[in-house]
Amino acid sequence: LDDATMTPEGWADAPDGSTLCGVSSTLDDSVQVIDYVTDLSGDDVLAHYEDALGDGFEVERTDGSLGQPALAGTDPTGASFEIEPGEATFTITFAVA
Repeated sequence: LDDATMTPEGWADAPDGSTLCGVSSTLDDSVQVIDYVTDLSGDDVLAHYEDALGDGFEVERTDGSLGQPALAGTDPTGASFEIEPGEATFTITFAVA
């Protein structure tokens, strides 16, 4: 995760069984996307982050871009994030406040 410069302090580690695949950013560094593959179900990924994100993180279940369950929220600085599971994958998107 060294390339994931927008990961907020106190951010939870990825769930066991997950492998980091890539980190990308927009040209202006206002958005960063982190992609993982995993053996876990999408619901298990979401439950992991709901349980693991501590004080200062606001988290709620939402519908993702394809209508599937996702998590959206803000970190203690007010920056936003979204966690969106896919088929044996999940993506975390961070955006500046």
